[in-house]
Amino acid sequence: ENECQANYTPEIQCDKAIKATCTNTIGSYTCACKDGWRDADEDAFPGSNCVNIDECAENLDDCNSDQACLDENPPTKWMCVEKTPAPTPAPTPAPTPAPTPAP
Repeated sequence: ENECQANYTPEIQCDKAIKATCTNTIGSYTCACKDGWRDADEDAFPGSNCVNIDECAENLDDCNSDQACLDENPPTKWMCVEKTPAPTPAPTPAPTPAPTPAP
């Protein structure tokens, strides 16, 4: 029997289909977190509780120093974007000279 089928009645322990892969085996099944995800608890059933890997926070991205890393959930994982320069303050207007009195 294929425990990974959507209509299989016993509760499958794999995390949602977007986060983990269910692999049918003879008489059982295995779960594994997909790329960009990892097991939240090393002692739990593998692939049962997958959490996003923040590649930016863990310095796993390949962005250069002129770019900022934005963490995205799979499939894109992360995205490098050009850093937005700080806004330049508006110049202070020069004072308007007082009108010269007529002679």
